[in-house]
Amino acid sequence: MAPERYLGREVFICHQLKKGDESALKFLYHLHSRRLFIFVSRFINNTIEAEDIVAESFIQLWKHRQEFESLDGVKAFLFVIAKNRSLNYLKKEKRKNSAHNEIQYLWRILHNHVEVTNSEQELVALIYREAENLPYLARKIFVLIYIDGMTIDEIASLLGMPAQNVRNNKSRALELLRNMLAKKTGHAF
Repeated sequence: MAPERYLGREVFICHQLKKGDESALKFLYHLHSRRLFIFVSRFINNTIEAEDIVAESFIQLWKHRQEFESLDGVKAFLFVIAKNRSLNYLKKEKRKNSAHNEIQYLWRILHNHVEVTNSEQELVALIYREAENLPYLARKIFVLIYIDGMTIDEIASLLGMPAQNVRNNKSRALELLRNMLAKKTGHAF
């Protein structure tokens, strides 16, 4: 294709995208989605999440469609959005793993004081069952941190409270859980 024909096509696609022509978006999706998916899935090593991130990237492209003058700009935008979403996903997974490690800590303590015949799954289930008996705010924060994988700041924003209050309630939830488990098992933690 001659450079001037390519530039004309590029300008046309960008113009159609700005006008809100969904066929321009479909064209760009077919042009970039496969490479974007490969990039993201290698980055996060999770194909289902990678598909979601690719879809979210194109949603963001559509929201910002007025900003593009070239296909190179579109491609760069898609890859930056995908990279940032991938990093956010990895950070959230790291927080979930950290929260899971705290639960595992309670499990290890329990495991040392409860009959060895109990399985890990039963002990973790016991911890989550006991969490249901926590006071409302402590239980809500426990769930948001340990099940939903949210950060202290995200929870503070969601609940409209200072981050220190969230930290205090997290500590309270863990302390109450230790006490509940101590009563249930007859051992201090």
